[in-house]
Amino acid sequence: ISRIGYQTDYMPGFWYYNTDKKVDHNFSNINELIDYLKIRDHIDQTGSILIFNPVPKNKSIDEKLIQKWIKLSIDKAKINSIKGKELTPFLIKEINILTKRIQSFLCIKFLIIRHSRPFFLKPFLNFSGFINL
Repeated sequence: ISRIGYQTDYMPGFWYYNTDKKVDHNFSNINELIDYLKIRDHIDQTGSILIFNPVPKNKSIDEKLIQKWIKLSIDKAKINSIKGKELTPFLIKEINILTKRIQSFLCIKFLIIRHSRPFFLKPFLNFSGFINL
C-alpha cells in the first residue's frame, strides 16, 4: 500500500498533527496529486493508496494528552470486553467524553471538511472512484 501525504511528510495521528511514521511521498498541491493518480491509472498500477491529510497543528489536540485518553479508553474497552468492529466507535465515543466533546468535535469537523476535498475532484473520477484520463 502506497502511503501518500497531502501537504505532509508524516502520517497524521487522527486527532493530532502527525506521528513519527513517514509517508512514501508528499504532494504539496492537489494538481500534483491528481497527476499522480492519473499516471497510476494510465499504467494500470495495482494496489491500494492511502492519502494522508492531517489536521493542522492549530486545530489538533496535544499528542501526549490524546495518547493518555486513548490508553484510558482502551483500558475501559478491555474491562468491558469491547473488541472487533465495536472497538473504534467505542474509542471515539470515550475520547469525545474525555475531551468534553469540544476538542474532538472541532478536530473531527475539520477532518470531515478537509477530507471532502476529493469530491471537488469528481470531474476526474468515474463511478468506481478511479481516475478517468
